[in-house]
Amino acid sequence: MNEGFDIKYVALYLRKSRGEGEQDLENHRYMLVNMCKENNWRYLEYKEIASSETIEYRPEFKKLLKDVQEGLFDAVLVVDYQRLGRGEIEDQGLIKRVFKDSRTYIVTPEKIYNLVDDTDDLLVDVSGLLARQEFKSIKRNLQRGKKIGAKLGRWTNGTPPFPYRYEASIKNIVVDEEKNKIYQEMKNMILNEHPCYEVCWYLNNRGVKSPRGGIWHENTVRRIMLDETHLGKKITNKTEGSAHKNKKTKPLRQLPREEWDIVENSHEAVKTQEEHEQILTIFSKRKIVPHRSRSGTYILSGIVYCSKCGKSMQFTNKETKNGNVAYIRKCQKSDPYGNRCENRGIIANAIYDAINIEVQAYESQLLKHEEYENQEEIKRIQDVISFKQSQINKLNNALARIKELYEIGDYTREEYQDRKKVREREITSTQNEIEELKAKQNVQERVNNKERIIKIKEFKQIWSAEVENKVKNQALKKIISRINYERDENGNAKIDIVFN
Repeated sequence: MNEGFDIKYVALYLRKSRGEGEQDLENHRYMLVNMCKENNWRYLEYKEIASSETIEYRPEFKKLLKDVQEGLFDAVLVVDYQRLGRGEIEDQGLIKRVFKDSRTYIVTPEKIYNLVDDTDDLLVDVSGLLARQEFKSIKRNLQRGKKIGAKLGRWTNGTPPFPYRYEASIKNIVVDEEKNKIYQEMKNMILNEHPCYEVCWYLNNRGVKSPRGGIWHENTVRRIMLDETHLGKKITNKTEGSAHKNKKTKPLRQLPREEWDIVENSHEAVKTQEEHEQILTIFSKRKIVPHRSRSGTYILSGIVYCSKCGKSMQFTNKETKNGNVAYIRKCQKSDPYGNRCENRGIIANAIYDAINIEVQAYESQLLKHEEYENQEEIKRIQDVISFKQSQINKLNNALARIKELYEIGDYTREEYQDRKKVREREITSTQNEIEELKAKQNVQERVNNKERIIKIKEFKQIWSAEVENKVKNQALKKIISRINYERDENGNAKIDIVFN
């Protein structure tokens, strides 16, 4: 096969197609490795975990393309050309351009493609077109199969909602009796007009885990209570498109109810239609009206945070002998177990005074050290990053321990998978926080004092002028990222201003 082609260093690209498992991937690897041995090729493996049709969501392939572009390989081995990509035309064009410019061959068990050759270039175009059409056909068949499956009484909507579980033998969902006891308690509390947060407190204090293995939140309770699956209905075709910002599809849109596919009496119901309508009525009476602070009605909207619980502080106006005065309200936020924060409130003027003093001091500091970079803030961010990294290390250790307990039989497979998912979500969340902190650190290192001084001068002009609160709020946010506030039992206020 190697005759006429100068190939020594190759990359093996392995990716599962729809419906394939790990064994299929291992078979492909065995085939490609044997090809390398037969031809005395030295190889490096790129194994894709993701199964997306677009390059954007295939990290290993992006890495491979970069290495091909840099001329690291003479050829790339795949079981068939379609493994490289059958996505958008733009993706296929990028793949061709990278391989052609770097003069890298594409090798399959049947053929070696040289994109510099016009005949092979045409063959690749035809293969790509056929692959794309095949992908669209598979996608249509899957969507059609999902609708038909639902009409035949099968469950095709992914993870079943609480308190159901999927029963493979009947390809449908059944009620989990233990979970249903909890669901019935939740439903009765809502029907007795207990707010969602009280349901959360009740469940969290009893140690009941949420469907995802964590603590209960109001949105989770509300979503479960409104789910029509509990009426014995199976509903599909509720939306079209995707909400993903990078996917080249129609934007996500909720379809009108008359376009939904609804199958009645598809499985056992856990609530009646009358109960569902009563729940809808109860929730409609509790619709949240947006706070005035969210639209910038107050000068300090979205800036002041409680130092005790970390939540945003709320505001109110009071009539006094000096006229209408803004106050920061007592913090009434609760933790997931119902314990209230109760950080005491204060007149907003106390915060204004602190802002005046701190802004003046900050400006003086900047004027004295024009090339000063906020090293203290940078160090603080670095410390938080280190702390978050240590959290990830602990979570990874916890993951290893969970696996160990499963292997020695202390956990069932279901318990192992549930606990594993919780830890993996925590790791992902913490990693995202680290990335945000690194981005903030980059901003701190990049912004120079001259820019800060200009923004402070602009702020002082607006701060002293007779303008709308919304304008002052916007000016504040340009120089201050947040204000942490706490008041102790003796009435002493601690105000910490964090500048941008």
